[in-house]
Amino acid sequence: MRRDLTRSLRHAWISANESDRRTRFPEYLPEAARPLPMVVAVVAAVALFVVSNLSGTPAKTVARVTIVNNTAYDVEVNASGADGGSLTLGTVRANRTTDVQDVVDQGRAWILHFGAQGADGGEVRMDRADLELAGWRVVVPAGVAQRLGAAGLQPSPVSTG
Repeated sequence: MRRDLTRSLRHAWISANESDRRTRFPEYLPEAARPLPMVVAVVAAVALFVVSNLSGTPAKTVARVTIVNNTAYDVEVNASGADGGSLTLGTVRANRTTDVQDVVDQGRAWILHFGAQGADGGEVRMDRADLELAGWRVVVPAGVAQRLGAAGLQPSPVSTG
């Protein structure tokens, strides 16, 4: 039994030392594997460079978009463009006006989506040129309130602040 224990301990010690030697000394690596870490590092650096250059272009923004909500509902407003992506502009309290700063430009056509309390309030398409002429001021259409009321929504509570 003692002889078996000694033999297995010696085998474990030799295996551990072989493992250490292979990880510490690159000359123990096979010839073909020696440049592999350098190749992987170069490929990763090139991929990172390409990705950062593709996404490195800052998005055009509009300094401020003013949303006027003359309805009795707190209205959630989202904007989207031709690319189909959606941008949340925020919630505009009932009978209030809200300024949204640094809004990502949606391009030539803006589609503004309105909703409240999980219900769809409809959408409006506006040309960028019209938004510029209006001073980037958007008024929530009265039809939004009609649609929300028809969906059975109660007006939002009046806020005191």
